Amino acid sequence: MLVNLRDGFSIAMKADGSTRLDEDYLCDLHKVLMAELLPPSQLGLVRAGPVTIGASTYRPLSSSIRLKEEIKVLFSENEKYTDPFERAIHLHCNLAYLQFFQDGNKRTARLMQTAALAQCGITPLFFRDTLIDQYQRATVTYYETGSYEPYIDFFTKNYTLVAAQMLGEEEADFTTRIRQNIASKELSSPT
Repeated sequence: MLVNLRDGFSIAMKADGSTRLDEDYLCDLHKVLMAELLPPSQLGLVRAGPVTIGASTYRPLSSSIRLKEEIKVLFSENEKYTDPFERAIHLHCNLAYLQFFQDGNKRTARLMQTAALAQCGITPLFFRDTLIDQYQRATVTYYETGSYEPYIDFFTKNYTLVAAQMLGEEEADFTTRIRQNIASKELSSPT
């Protein structure tokens, strides 16, 4: 699994402006992530039956025909987002929600999120192990309510923590510096 994650991450990080994040890309990424973890007949292919989500009342679609229709809608809707962070979050939450594959959906969704950010030259989200529970709760909340807010909170907190750590700063100092930078840009923006 770790080798597959490494290989999938390498593919996602190569995404650039010419990379088309679509169903083909998604399925190819799933094949890499789930190699030797699923039977070859399930790699990169829409699932043929129902799945359940632990710790959730949500029941994903079970019809492969409907799943194929919905994945097209998902990618079409995702193209409408111009902000790379919004696009990445939309992609992650909705791919995890759809449960397109028999297994490996959240892993694939996280790497699609990475690819969406890499496509725009933005450092991806690196998960802090201390926030995994928050990630799981936020994802389940999205399944059950459709609210992005818990996931956005998770994403923002995690991104801030990791960025501060990478820059060797305390989280509070980093957050203050970012807010000041945003405020100065807002003040100097032409009207």
